[in-house]
Amino acid sequence: IQKKLDEQRRQQLELKKAGFNENEREKFLLYQSLEDAMYPYVRRFKDTIEKIVPRKKEMTFEGGHFSGPKFDRRALVRKAPVGDESFHMRPIDRPTGEPRLFIGLLVDNSGSMSGQKIGEARKTMIFFAKVCNDLGIPFTMSAFGYNADVIKSFRQDFENPGERIKPKLIDSTNASGGSTNMYDGIKITIDTMNEQRRR
Repeated sequence: IQKKLDEQRRQQLELKKAGFNENEREKFLLYQSLEDAMYPYVRRFKDTIEKIVPRKKEMTFEGGHFSGPKFDRRALVRKAPVGDESFHMRPIDRPTGEPRLFIGLLVDNSGSMSGQKIGEARKTMIFFAKVCNDLGIPFTMSAFGYNADVIKSFRQDFENPGERIKPKLIDSTNASGGSTNMYDGIKITIDTMNEQRRR
């Protein structure tokens, strides 16, 4: 009995941490299963993409090279007496700071997306949300059916339970959007991205 109570308490804490209410347990379990399914892909993709994400660059120096404007003093003491001239440091550009890009994610929530298609779309949104969030890449998420709806704006924190983004992601991607109003979906995404670029 104690084990069962502990499990319920743990699940209740996780539910609140993800921004779901007590009466949204089924939605939470759905979200959790989708996130768990994407976890290994997120980690692998993040490790690969982190090396090529464009960032601001800062000049720094590396040692042990024959040319460069800065001395490596430790190398100089060791190498100058024996005539080795590889005591200069080479200037290199090292990526630093926040990524120099931002991303808009847009998903079709029309009736034609029902079944497996909407499940894959949800997984894709969770995948990119986790990758962008982990790498510090600003992103927005929207869905469109008959109308378009912003799920997460650039200013919102994906992991903040008070923002209730994860429940909104499930609610806004249930293939109940009726017709496919792609124009509104693209327009709302472009508008939010233009606003972010101006800012």
